[in-house]
Amino acid sequence: RDCLLSRGLGDVYKRQAEERLGRGLGKQMWEHMIGWCGKQGIGRIQFVTSPQAVGFYRKMGAVQDGETRSPVDGRPVPRFVYDV
Repeated sequence: RDCLLSRGLGDVYKRQAEERLGRGLGKQMWEHMIGWCGKQGIGRIQFVTSPQAVGFYRKMGAVQDGETRSPVDGRPVPRFVYDV
């Protein structure tokens, strides 16, 4: 089962305040989400992110599989996939 995180299909917006970056909170949220997806039988997650977060998601093991338009403002944003 795949999970597409996009406008209208279960939006998930994760953002941290700059002063909290580097404390491992994003990794904890990511691991919690991946664990939840696994328990739900979701095998693949597809999502878009800001260009500033590309390094984080690559570090988490996600793979960029293209670029698309932001569902928020239409600008080009990286599209990722992660196999749970």
